[in-house]
This record gives sequence, structure tokens and C-alpha cells, in this order.
Amino acid sequence: MKHHRQMRFSGNLSDIPRLRTTGPKDRLFSKDWAARGVVQRVGASIFVALLLITSVGLCAGGVMLRDQVSNAVDGILGRVLGTAAALLPFLMACALIFVAVRLIRGVSRSLHK
Repeated sequence: MKHHRQMRFSGNLSDIPRLRTTGPKDRLFSKDWAARGVVQRVGASIFVALLLITSVGLCAGGVMLRDQVSNAVDGILGRVLGTAAALLPFLMACALIFVAVRLIRGVSRSLHK
């Protein structure tokens, strides 16, 4: 048999019970994040797919940018500038893949509970 007590507000805000706390599992890109429910799982999976497609596009764009800069500037300077220009999209793609892996691990973590 359960006993139900009524909550009374005493006027002090510190007496209000906390029904939900924020911790590492609530922050989206934290290492311990887990999706809570079907909507978060589906939304995170769609977002992961978009991140991965974008990262592949950035890698391809970096290669094309490198070729275009190398052709525009002749000699060794063109190759160096082309490679330097291709590094920025590549590093951005690496960051997107890192975020996508964290999100997909959070989705899989919620499925294995």
C-alpha cells in the first residue's frame, strides 16, 4: 500500500523537489549521452546521416579545390597552396565525423539498455 503525501510550498524555492536533474547524459554531444525515446533516436540518426554526407562532400570539395588551386598557380607554390587549401575542408570533415560517431554511439547506447 502506497502512502501519498501532498507537497506543500513553504515559500522557499530551495524546498521545491527536483524532478529531473541535468547531468552528463542530458548534454547532447557529451561522451555519455543516450537518446531517450524514439523521436530522439530517429532525429539523431537523420542528423548523423546528414553529417556523414556533408563530410564526404567536404572531402571531395577539398580534393577539387586542391586541383583547382594547383592548376591556377604553377610550380611548387601551386602544390603547396593547393594542399594547404585542401586541409581546411578535410579538418572540418574530420570534426563532423567525430560528432556523428558520438551521436550514433548515443543512439546505440539507448538501444542496448
